[in-house]
Amino acid sequence: MHVIGYTVAIFNIVYLVIVLYRFLYRGFSYLFIIDRAKYGIGRLGTKLMFVFNAASIALGLFLALSSNKLVMVLSAAIINLTRLLMAIPFILMCVALYRLGNDFNSSHLTGGAVVFAVGLVLLIIPIISAVGGFVAFIGLILVLIGLSNIRKRFEGSVTSQ
Repeated sequence: MHVIGYTVAIFNIVYLVIVLYRFLYRGFSYLFIIDRAKYGIGRLGTKLMFVFNAASIALGLFLALSSNKLVMVLSAAIINLTRLLMAIPFILMCVALYRLGNDFNSSHLTGGAVVFAVGLVLLIIPIISAVGGFVAFIGLILVLIGLSNIRKRFEGSVTSQ
C-alpha cells in the first residue's frame, strides 16, 4: 500500500508541473485570450485540475502513510471518489476542445473530444474502468491528431503570407 501511495504522489507531481502547466494551461490561456466565452471552460478545467491533483497528492501520501484499518477499508471508496472528481476537469477541457474542433472544422478533434469524455465517464465505473481507459486512450489519440492537423493548417497559412 505504501508503494502505491508514493507512486501516485510522485506521478502527480511530475504530471502537475510538466503536462498541466506547460501544455494545457498555457494552451487554454491563449485560447481564453481569443474568446473567453468559448474557451474559458478549458482554462477553468486546467485550474481545477491543479487543485484536484494537489489534493490527490495529499490523499496518496495519506493513504501510503496511514496505518488506520478504517482508512484501508475505505480506501477503495476514496479512490473511486477521487476518480469522479478528476473526471470533472477533463470533461470541461473536452468541451473546450470540442468547440475548438467546431471552429476549425476538425472532425478528429470534435470526435476525439466526445470519445475522450465518454471514456472518462466509463472510467469512473469500477466494473468497466478498463474499457473506459481504452476508450479514453482512443479519444486522446484522436484529439492529438486533430490538434496536430489544426496546428499544421495554422502554420501553413502563416508561412504562405
